[in-house]
Amino acid sequence: MDDYTSNLWKFYIASILSGFAVFYNGVDTLFFRHFDLTFEQMGFLVSAGLTAVLVFEIPTGSFADIYGKKASILIGSFFSLIGLGFLAFGSHFVAFAIGFVLMGIGRAFRSGAENALLYDWLSSVEKQHDYTKHQSRLQAAFVAIDIISGSVGFLLFGLNVRIPFIISFASMALVIVVQFTLKENHKRESRPENAMRIYVNQIKEGLLIVSRSSIIRWLIGFTLIYSIANLFLGSALNLPFLKEVKGFTTDQLALMGLIWNVIQTISLFFVSHLEKRMGQSISILAIVILTPLLFLGLLLSSNFIVSSVLIGLYYSSMSFREVIIDTYLNTRISSQHRATVLSIASMIISSLAIFILPVLGIIVDRSSLNTGLLLLVVGTLILGALSMIVKRMVDNP
Repeated sequence: MDDYTSNLWKFYIASILSGFAVFYNGVDTLFFRHFDLTFEQMGFLVSAGLTAVLVFEIPTGSFADIYGKKASILIGSFFSLIGLGFLAFGSHFVAFAIGFVLMGIGRAFRSGAENALLYDWLSSVEKQHDYTKHQSRLQAAFVAIDIISGSVGFLLFGLNVRIPFIISFASMALVIVVQFTLKENHKRESRPENAMRIYVNQIKEGLLIVSRSSIIRWLIGFTLIYSIANLFLGSALNLPFLKEVKGFTTDQLALMGLIWNVIQTISLFFVSHLEKRMGQSISILAIVILTPLLFLGLLLSSNFIVSSVLIGLYYSSMSFREVIIDTYLNTRISSQHRATVLSIASMIISSLAIFILPVLGIIVDRSSLNTGLLLLVVGTLILGALSMIVKRMVDNP
């Protein structure tokens, strides 16, 4: 039990430090605009990172299942550290693109492995039923740092645009130190001469699991819809929309960031309770209904407080979606294939986002920020409704 408590606390400490490792998150679009990047270029930056994820996603997932999830996480964090260095000290599109690619590789190594390691660890002490609770609280610990970056980050950005990125760089170095001390119950299953054959078989088995399970495929598709919408809003649209269209000042944006991050952090503590009360079907339906309504509210509202609350509720719903869908996926995958299948899911999402995000960026450049947000309203409404129809067909073949 002491080992269990000690290791669990390390997950929480790593999550808090990881929050500081994305300290730049609140000001990233303003940072890129400071260096005169267009929305199209910002879309390509995100796509560059997603391309790296796409290329390395499945191989790194299999690497984690075969050679250890902790090793995969550490390698990923190291790549992320170097990528952050390019962002923190770069000044042009090419340097930023290299940083996004390196961070994409890092994400590929960590993707699936972090959640799989937590689920495996809880399973090893017969506490897997607490996964949703701990995963939501870990996210709360991560998001809570946005309360600081959402306010202090803007002030530091005003002093020097690089400071939030330098804080992220230093924090990622500390993340690596903590991750190195995590414990993992893992035995390497292959000898060097059999490594490649086992590696290829691992990938094949993961692909077969996805191809044979209609519910896993549906969960991946559902995640795809809202991940792309969330990526586009967070990476390109949100802050410029609030500043350039709604006319909110930098000081107001700092306070707004504080408000919506407080709402998101508090809501994460109730994810497991809400999911248990509503059940899987109602939880998913709530996401489908709320998402376009919140986008529409943000599009129509010009009130400072109302806009802050709407964004807070939106990010709360996305965190709720991430935690419960992750739980539904983990419970349907065995430990020896968990990171591989989760990586396949992430790869599918990344492969489509690579093409969609630049297109959305071009549409905004050619039209307006209002049009971009309207696309999110219509897109999530139609695709969300279609996803529920497909789910009914999956549940009742």
